[in-house]
Amino acid sequence: MATISCPSNQTANADNNCEATVNVGSPTVTGDNVTVFATRSDGKPMYNCDGNGNCTRVTQDAPFSAGVTTITWSATSHDTPGPYQSVEDEQAHRTGTASCRQTVTVNDVTPPVIAATDSTASADANCQAAVPDYSSTVTDNCACASSDTSDACAGHPHITYTQTPAAGTLVGLGAHTVHITANDNSSNNDGAGNTATKDVTFTVKDTTPPTINCPANMTTNTLPGTCSAVVVVGVATASDNCDTLVVPTGTRSDGQSILDPLYPKGTTTITWTATDAAGNQSSCTQTVTVEDHEPPTITFNGQTPSMWPPNHSYHTFTAADFISSVSDNCDTLSVSDVDIISATSDEPESAPGSGNTLNDIVIASDCKSIQLRAERVNNGNGRVYTITFRLRDHSGNTTTGTARVFSPRNQNETPVDDGPHYTVTGNCP
Repeated sequence: MATISCPSNQTANADNNCEATVNVGSPTVTGDNVTVFATRSDGKPMYNCDGNGNCTRVTQDAPFSAGVTTITWSATSHDTPGPYQSVEDEQAHRTGTASCRQTVTVNDVTPPVIAATDSTASADANCQAAVPDYSSTVTDNCACASSDTSDACAGHPHITYTQTPAAGTLVGLGAHTVHITANDNSSNNDGAGNTATKDVTFTVKDTTPPTINCPANMTTNTLPGTCSAVVVVGVATASDNCDTLVVPTGTRSDGQSILDPLYPKGTTTITWTATDAAGNQSSCTQTVTVEDHEPPTITFNGQTPSMWPPNHSYHTFTAADFISSVSDNCDTLSVSDVDIISATSDEPESAPGSGNTLNDIVIASDCKSIQLRAERVNNGNGRVYTITFRLRDHSGNTTTGTARVFSPRNQNETPVDDGPHYTVTGNCP
């Protein structure tokens, strides 16, 4: 007959793989030709047996999983020693069997790991953001996630997870503490399991710039006699997802204060900028265009030259012979800017008694001078040449004026202007 006494029960703590390597020992046995065998409740082998029932102990026992594993040891006595020729041969020589049980308890003493870290989100249109779900950051050496229903998790406890505020809670700007608790639901701590806690900071930031709308672009004319205009440009408007009041500020491209209502000729760009409390900015532009439609001024000196004698010779005249000054509301102009654009004669160019000459009026190609021939019809009342002058400013506004030159019938007479008889036009644009 055989007797057997099991090794003492063993207790160990699970490692990161939810297992423990345990030296379970060996039983104490008595009897003749005794063979020992053991089975584990988790099905992992402790002995290797050949096809004839001859068994030898494995070199090292497989690790034990968390929980309680039962080892059933058995001792069998035989009337003859082995090895045996077959399983039947071994069984035929048995004289008695005894067994006992040993337990190996592996405790899960490791709490879950919470890997959540501080995070930041941008506020939405309502200046809020949803608290994240940090549950995916929790892991455990033994327990599975609460949502994991895979075969690998069969028989494993599942993690119980909570967070405050709950995932999806809308919170406003600033830093918010999120308290996380995870329990692995192990049998440790009298069934209370292992618990881990962690606080992380969830920060909501305003990263959205304000919405800004500029006043309409404006176009106006210069004030009479000046090169500027008084313009009321209005003020841009702005709104923001977080701030109730955002007042835009404006800067002018000409460097003048936005409070100055006077705008010069040309286009001035106003850049309106809205800045919220978080420093986010938006800009838009408005243009103020001041146009010069006021023509320049020509001041004539009142002189009317008289060409004597009527010897058919040319006399040359320029604008300076007739004009004392010019002026413009915007541009600096001089008499030299005046063009001679046309001239008329109140007598025919070629007529009996006038010498039958041609080209009595010749305007220079640059329109800055004119040649007039000193002649008149003998039986007429004297010749009157009328010269038309033009002054153009830089905006294209023009002013014209006329002056006369006499070729009298008799010296010191004033001819009678009978109106244009023929006209010569210059080639200036």
